[in-house]
Amino acid sequence: MKEKGFNLQIVELKENLAKVLNEAKMPTMVKQMALFEISSQVNQLVAQEIEAERKAWEEGEKDGNKSSKSND
Repeated sequence: MKEKGFNLQIVELKENLAKVLNEAKMPTMVKQMALFEISSQVNQLVAQEIEAERKAWEEGEKDGNKSSKSND
């Protein structure tokens, strides 16, 4: 099955979020508070993913240095 392009996925995500927000029968301030909380959680996930990528890269560098030394 063909996967949607990344740009199309982003557009659809934004449209779906806007739809949910527009349908919510809450004051705008409450919606803002919910979005802020979600944004904070996403920021934490991004930080965790970046740290995991950094560790994986550093481990790869260590392994690469071991391999190149053994090839000398």
